[in-house]
This record gives sequence, structure tokens and C-alpha cells, in this order.
Amino acid sequence: QGAFAFEGLNYFSQYKIRPEHDKDHLNGVTTLDLIIIQRHILGMQELDNPYDLIAADVDRSEHISAIDLIQLRKLILGIYETLPENDSWVFLPEDHKFIDPFSPWNYPDHMYIEDMSVAHENSDFLGIKIGDVNNSVQLNSSEDIEGRSRESIFLSTYSGNYKKGDLVAIPIIIEDAMDLRGMQFTFDFDHESLLFQGVDGASLNVAQENVALLNTQEGKICFSISDAYSYELNSSELLFTIYFEAMSNLDIDGLIDINSSITKAEIYTDDFRSLDLEFVIRKGDETTKEFQLYQNEPNPFEASTSISFFNPERQFVRLSIMDANGRLVM
Repeated sequence: QGAFAFEGLNYFSQYKIRPEHDKDHLNGVTTLDLIIIQRHILGMQELDNPYDLIAADVDRSEHISAIDLIQLRKLILGIYETLPENDSWVFLPEDHKFIDPFSPWNYPDHMYIEDMSVAHENSDFLGIKIGDVNNSVQLNSSEDIEGRSRESIFLSTYSGNYKKGDLVAIPIIIEDAMDLRGMQFTFDFDHESLLFQGVDGASLNVAQENVALLNTQEGKICFSISDAYSYELNSSELLFTIYFEAMSNLDIDGLIDINSSITKAEIYTDDFRSLDLEFVIRKGDETTKEFQLYQNEPNPFEASTSISFFNPERQFVRLSIMDANGRLVM
């Protein structure tokens, strides 16, 4: 944003002006943008202006598809530092009129100026931040300060002592009931004490594409979890469990944390608000060390269902499934 003056130009020459800005790709881009774009693709709530459509075309293919979601999530998870097929910002003349606002492709990214004997004070460009469809980009530091006063939602887990070779289960629990659309954060762990083993979903479906264990920075796992529909969560509900192997005798307190060191820690409400995410480690009691089996989802079901459980240590378990009459099925 600003005004520009160029000196020493030939009055009788034609000049082409094309702005570029290809820095800070992650600014304004969060998992909430993924949710909004996914809902557009599914026809649930379509983007209704040409500028948001251009912002959602992450791979610059002139249509919005699952590829845009994949590339944007990799950027959020820290797998990409820059978008592979697009700049951080694109520009078009502010007075450009779209022939079809719902197919805003092939827009000009430059303008020509011929008469240099007069000032061209209205030769303005409009900048569009790629990936940012909810206009959350921060153009100056004061906007960031204002954002820090948001309401916070707390996630928690339990402390515990483990011996070398133990399976360390870290249940991630939401403290208060809420309707949730998604979340993102960086999970820090002491990589000398803990060896990452995997993640099991519970109330939230956590797939491989939602998690990134970064090779460039040891001891950091980035999460970006979202759904086009909202989750209705109860207080103290298990969201998912992160598993590690203990590399030495340890107390988990002080070895793990949720923060914004790579992927910003945020949670998204049913009405598309972004709230800050905080993390606390509760003192464990005997009940937290017991095997726990959770309600299958969905229930009832037809073809398939997911059964979540919490296993605090490495051990054999037996799963028995019975029909409605109590007869053993498997």
C-alpha cells in the first residue's frame, strides 16, 4: 500500500507497470480458510465475489479443487515454505471489470501508461492475498497486537511418569463444551526423550494429511484439523491421542507443549470465529492410567464405524463385538 513516483522517464514512451509481492505466504492463511474453501467446493456455502475466488485458486489452475486444499494445508503445516505454483499476492488494476464475476480468470496483472506529462494519481492496483478468503491478513504490527486479546479455549492432558521403552499416550482433551469446525497448532516435544509413534483420532478424525512431523525442525509436530461440518463437543471430551515411545525414564510434565512456533495455535467455532488455543497439563490420578474405551462413531451405523480407545501402556487387548442380542460376532 502506498504512492509511488518515478523520475527521469521519457515523456513520449509507453510504460508497463506490473506490481509483485512474493513474501510471507502464510500471512492471513489458516485452517479456517481451508474450511471455507472446502464448503465452497462442496456447494454448501459458495464464495460470492471474484476476489475470494482468485484467492482460493491456490494452484492458479483457473478453477477451485481439492488440489488447492492440499497445497494450502501443506503451507499451514510447514511442509511448504512458499506456494509452489503461485505468488503470495496477485494484483490487478482496481478499475478492472469482470465479464463474469463467478469466473474471474484471465484478469490483467498490469497496466500501460502512455502520457507521462501528467500525474497518474488514479492508476491503482488491488492486491489479493492468495489463500486468505476471510480477509485475516495482517498488513501491520498493530493488527497483530489487537488479535492477542481474543477469547481462549483450553486443551489439556495429564502428567505421568514413564519408564524407558514405555508407550507414552498423550490424550488431548477439550476443557469446555463447544461447537467446533477445526483447529491448528504446533505440538512441541523433547525429541531426546520422546520418539513419535503416531496419532489416533477420537471425537476428531485425524488423518495423515492433518499431521506433519517436520524433518527440518526436531521435536515439532504440526496439526491442521478441519471439517466442512461442525463437531458438537462436550466438556472434558477426548479429541485424539498422540503416542510416543519413552527413550528414558521421564516425567511428561515439561517435555510437551502446544504453541504457535510454526503453525499458529487457533481453534474455530461453528460461527467461523477464530479463538486462541491454550494448553495445560493436569496432575494425573489413578483413573487416567486405566484403559478407556469410547463410544463408537457413528452410532448406529451401516457399513463402518470408528471405535476409539485410550491405552496408557504397551499391552495386549482383546476386542469382542456382539450383536443387539448379545451374541458374539467376532
